[in-house]
Amino acid sequence: LRSAVRFECAPACDLPGMQSPDAGSGYHVVVSRGHLVRLEPDIARRLALRLYRALRAHGFLIVGPGDHDDRLFGELEPLVAPGVLLYRKGLTPQVESRS
Repeated sequence: LRSAVRFECAPACDLPGMQSPDAGSGYHVVVSRGHLVRLEPDIARRLALRLYRALRAHGFLIVGPGDHDDRLFGELEPLVAPGVLLYRKGLTPQVESRS
C-alpha cells in the first residue's frame, strides 16, 4: 500500500494545482483540520475555493466538525457515513471567481 499512496503536508495557500489544475490532476483526498471556522467569512470562502481547486474530479474533502458549511462547500456533494461528513467534487467544474 505504501508504494501506491503519497502523503503531503502543505499549507492550504500552497496546495499544488489550486490556481489552475490540469485535467486529471489534483488530489484524491484533501484533509483540512478545522481551521476555517476561526477565519473571517471572506477569508474562509477564499480558502475553501483553494481546497476545491486542489481536488481532482471525484476527489474527497474531509474537514473538521466546525467547518461544515454549505456556503463554503456548496459546489461539493456532501456525503454522510457513520460518524463523518465529507464532500466529493463532481466532474462539472465550479464557476470560480478570481480572488
